[in-house]
Amino acid sequence: MIKDLDNKTANTLRSSGTKVNGCPVNGKDVASKVIPDEIFKSTSPIVSLRPISKVMESSAKGSPLWKTCEWIKNFLARPHHELGRKGSVCPFIPTSLQTDGLWLAEITDNDLSVDDIGNMFLQYRELFLKTEPVQGAGALNKAFIIVLPKLGENAARIIDEIHGRYKEEFVGMGLMLGEFYMGNQSPGLHNEDFKPMCSPLPVLGIRYMADLDLPFFTRDVIPPLDRIFYLRSYIQSLSGKLSKAKLNRALDALVQAELEVRVQDTLDIPSAQLV
Repeated sequence: MIKDLDNKTANTLRSSGTKVNGCPVNGKDVASKVIPDEIFKSTSPIVSLRPISKVMESSAKGSPLWKTCEWIKNFLARPHHELGRKGSVCPFIPTSLQTDGLWLAEITDNDLSVDDIGNMFLQYRELFLKTEPVQGAGALNKAFIIVLPKLGENAARIIDEIHGRYKEEFVGMGLMLGEFYMGNQSPGLHNEDFKPMCSPLPVLGIRYMADLDLPFFTRDVIPPLDRIFYLRSYIQSLSGKLSKAKLNRALDALVQAELEVRVQDTLDIPSAQLV
């Protein structure tokens, strides 16, 4: 069942002697520097969130959280010969593992509707925005990984629907919403035959937008009106943080998308025919 963080978990975090999310760990005030107090007091149906170090210590081998941790460590955090570029599959994960910036939760209910999951996920988003660090370099290494092992054969449909429903809203807030599940055929940026979003279990992820995300917003398969929104959000969210070269690339892509819309309006071509 879904439950709040209990006192035992809260006290464990508060008394931990490890470094969490780059915050100094010195006694009982640790958790308050990392997770807002309301997670310990809330009556909302949010399942316990734990840093990945704690999850790896306590999860039984073969459990959904254990499998997810193995996938993160052995796939996302490592290079792959089909990736098409150097570095790990997800460039943020290695540092996030070092700083304990990954937080995992498991939703174990098996009778939730898409609306139920969506509403719950929005609560995780609000918690993400309040959980330290919320700014600076450390914030880019923070991510929430929500595992939904009970979706069964409906996993792909539900995860895709949640992603489609909230992606624009997340991007407009400077956030990235990741969708992972077995059989996800979303192609890699540098090799279309590589499928980086394929995971052993259904997963939704939340992290802050970063300058490296620009290619996700410039793909020709994205309708021009959507590209305009994404690129404007990217430029606004990362204002003052982008290199001159990256800003110019974003502006060039924005101008190109706007020109495509003008052509569409002039010729009265449906948007779908321009992608």
